Amino acid sequence: MNEQPQEILPGTPAFDRMVFRLKKTPTADNIAVFDFSSQRLVRLEPQVYTMPACLTHQLQIFFLVTKTVPGDWVMAFSRATMDDQNQVTNLSAALPTGQGLNLISENNPAIANQLLRYFQTLADANYGEWKLIG
Repeated sequence: MNEQPQEILPGTPAFDRMVFRLKKTPTADNIAVFDFSSQRLVRLEPQVYTMPACLTHQLQIFFLVTKTVPGDWVMAFSRATMDDQNQVTNLSAALPTGQGLNLISENNPAIANQLLRYFQTLADANYGEWKLIG
């Protein structure tokens, strides 16, 4: 009997365990491909990039693009702490991509939908793919 794997949908607890794995490493030549909402990835360290994903009064979430221990590049999210002048003072530990999207969806479904389209565009261009972790 062939059972089809169940699709994991945004907004579900199972989606919290999804991560967007990059098939292509960010470089100076392709960095513009990763632009979101007129923002560009900024290199913080040799293997860490960030850019705003959702900046609202209630929620400040940044993309966190990093190389993992097994050597994969992933696009995750991080919650930001900001001061009164809108300067980032701290970024949280990485949240899996799905968990970050679910969090954004709870606060701003429109931005979550934009982000889902963004990830689909990257997947269609063969820059990344969804993977289930843990």
